[in-house]
Amino acid sequence: MNQDDSIQNTENTPGAPAVENPQTRAARESERIKELRDRLYTRGDVQKQSIRHALPRHEIHDVFSKPEETVRPEEKKEVTPSPAPVVQEPPVTVPPRVENAVSYSESMASKDSRKSLRKKFAVIGVVFFVAALAVASFIMTKGGNTISGENISITVNGPLTVGGGEEVPFTVSIGNQNTVAIQSATLILEYPKGTQSATENKEIGVVRQALDTIGTGELVNVPVKARIFGKENEEKEIKVSIDYRIAGSNATFHKEAEPLRFKVSTSPVVMTFDTVKSISSGQDVTLTLTIQSNSPTPLTGVLVKASYPAGFDFNESSPETVSGEDIWKIATLKPNEKKVITIKGLMTGYQDEVRQFNASLGIANDHDSNAIASQLATARTEIVIEQPFLDVDVSINGNAADTVIINKTEAAAVEIKYSNNLDFVIYDGKVQVALEGNALSEFDIDVTDGFYDSAKNILTWDGVDVAALKEIAPGRTASLKFTLHPKKDIGSTPEMKLKITTKGQRIFEDKKSQELVGTAARTIKVESVPVVTGETLYHTELFTNTGPLPPVAEKVTQYTFELTVNSGANDITGAEITAVVPQYVSWLDLVTSDDVVTYNTVTRTLKWSIGDMDANTEKKVGIQVSFLPSMTQVGTKPTLLEAQRFKATDRFTGTVVRVVHPALTTTLYAESDEKLQDGKVRATGE
Repeated sequence: MNQDDSIQNTENTPGAPAVENPQTRAARESERIKELRDRLYTRGDVQKQSIRHALPRHEIHDVFSKPEETVRPEEKKEVTPSPAPVVQEPPVTVPPRVENAVSYSESMASKDSRKSLRKKFAVIGVVFFVAALAVASFIMTKGGNTISGENISITVNGPLTVGGGEEVPFTVSIGNQNTVAIQSATLILEYPKGTQSATENKEIGVVRQALDTIGTGELVNVPVKARIFGKENEEKEIKVSIDYRIAGSNATFHKEAEPLRFKVSTSPVVMTFDTVKSISSGQDVTLTLTIQSNSPTPLTGVLVKASYPAGFDFNESSPETVSGEDIWKIATLKPNEKKVITIKGLMTGYQDEVRQFNASLGIANDHDSNAIASQLATARTEIVIEQPFLDVDVSINGNAADTVIINKTEAAAVEIKYSNNLDFVIYDGKVQVALEGNALSEFDIDVTDGFYDSAKNILTWDGVDVAALKEIAPGRTASLKFTLHPKKDIGSTPEMKLKITTKGQRIFEDKKSQELVGTAARTIKVESVPVVTGETLYHTELFTNTGPLPPVAEKVTQYTFELTVNSGANDITGAEITAVVPQYVSWLDLVTSDDVVTYNTVTRTLKWSIGDMDANTEKKVGIQVSFLPSMTQVGTKPTLLEAQRFKATDRFTGTVVRVVHPALTTTLYAESDEKLQDGKVRATGE
């Protein structure tokens, strides 16, 4: 049944309500639809009011700048179910929710307020910390029983100038302005180098003096004395400080004072050099060192040290040195006393060179008697090297060196060449050569045109024997010759020394003469000649040897080598012997005890490392080997050890000496039986 039929039937049924016409029904449906729409709008408006939108900051201005839109009255009323006529209305526009922007602004303002509050708290905290620190510092430095180094004063009062070597008094004042006493106080005085005690004749450096307790407000004055040494106008200082403790603490505190600075007004000693201003190379020179005391008190343990230039060869001094060639000691130098030291030596150098001599004087060091603790005086002088009037050239076996090495079997041929370097004639020339040394043989000296005085060991040439010496014209050159032979039997460190002296007269226009002197020196050293011997042995106490003797082909025979070295006249170092072992000889690695002998299986070379040997000493070594002869060696005396080569360094001459000993064979020279001496290899043992 359809809807129309249902309506139709209702209308025709008796007692049924009146049938609603179509217009009325359409109006009711329209009202119902309107009611549903109003409910829908009302629900949406309520939901929108419960939602808060957080708008971006840049949109807030736009919300307030827009004109407010008109809101329908129906949206502000409650929806009622009463019917109303159907009216066509425009779409509803919901205005923006202004409360969202206002809420965001309030939120940002709240954040800024919290930041500002945190800054205030931080500033207050910093101010409180600084105030607390200031209060704590005040309490530490000013309050209670605390102590501060600022409240301890140390002053040193003394002279601004002192005389060298004089006793200097000064005072150290220590004041304590703390509220508590300082305990175990120790005064520390650090003196300049070379200061001596005022009560004892000894050097002092750092001195510690106990002061015990210094009470509150107490001032302690400590008198001090010391003898100060130094050069004139030299500035020095004395450093002063104290160590102390406070009650209830094990810590040690330190306080320093401003040092006492002063100047040495006068030196206690004056020292001067006196010598020539110029000299020709090769001449002897004499220097005089004068020492004068200015001290009011005696000076003890005075040390004088000289410094020589290159080209100066020290000969002697008066008084003699106490150490080396340059140190003298004066036990006591009284006030105003004068001491003189004379130094002699040979001066060499090139023309126009300036040679400087220096000397220093001071108090000897307590720990090193040859070292100056405090320098009191210095002296200096210079000598200019002039062109030598005679240019002397000395050569030995053609070698012009100052020291020449020869063998003990070798002669030394000496030639002296001289020439006049001046612009005027030198008259009455004379040449002398003084000879000395433990290797000099007085019987083996050959002289040409001169004379040898064996009593004085002096060779002399003059103008009588050599016409060229009578007048030596400018630029003239001549030569003198002689030959020396070392002794056959010489001791250790053999040498011969030659001192050549040339003399002549220079005549001035006023007929006055001046003697000109020139010198030169040479040394001949005789190098050590070690002696090396070697022998093949069979019957010996060194080792027990076995096998047929003489040797038999294809049978093993053992032998012993005995090698001996004599060092010769000089000490030697790094001595060694090397030799090659033939391939048919076997190395048994058996040597006498305490000897260092090694064997290289690749090169088949044995090495005896001898090391150092004193002069004229001897060393031996025994070495055992085995020999297996071949049939091809029958009737020969095969070599068992090749040539022994010795090498060492002569400590005296500094040269390397070498000796070669011939090879060792199967011949046994030490055997008494001539049959056994024969070392020929036999074919059979019969």
